[in-house]
Amino acid sequence: IQSNTFDINAGSWAYGIYLDNGGTSIDSNTIQSNTFDINASSLAWGIRLFNLIGTSNSNTIQSNTFDVDSASSTAYGINLDNPGTSISSTTIYNETINVTSTASASAFRAYGVYLSGVDSNNFSSVTVNATAESAWAADVYLKSGSDNNTFSDNTLMGEDYGIYVTN
Repeated sequence: IQSNTFDINAGSWAYGIYLDNGGTSIDSNTIQSNTFDINASSLAWGIRLFNLIGTSNSNTIQSNTFDVDSASSTAYGINLDNPGTSISSTTIYNETINVTSTASASAFRAYGVYLSGVDSNNFSSVTVNATAESAWAADVYLKSGSDNNTFSDNTLMGEDYGIYVTN
């Protein structure tokens, strides 16, 4: 998926790209040189890779620009979520990610990069600015089961947490 513009305004949930693996595999895909302008009244994602069953390995996400906004809920720039077998060996490189939520909550509402149950991925040269004026924001959020990931040469500019790790 290369050199596209995703300009989405939704009354509820909005996705730029949603890769949903409920089968065998979503492996070796490239998402490159795209522009994402995603606005939703509720949940908003730039890219979501959801791996329920099987594998989603060796994917490349590079040189994209994200502007993701949620008015009343949660905004995600890049979301790798693995309750299945594995999301590994993904390269995320040279991204610009701006994520904003205007929701009011005593919880996280803006995530630049959200990782859950993913291992051995490489993140480099990524610039992230996650903000939530009346809630919490994390440029990078690592949830339980996310091991051996590499982060190098990134710029984290959000207002609450640069990197937040939880189990």
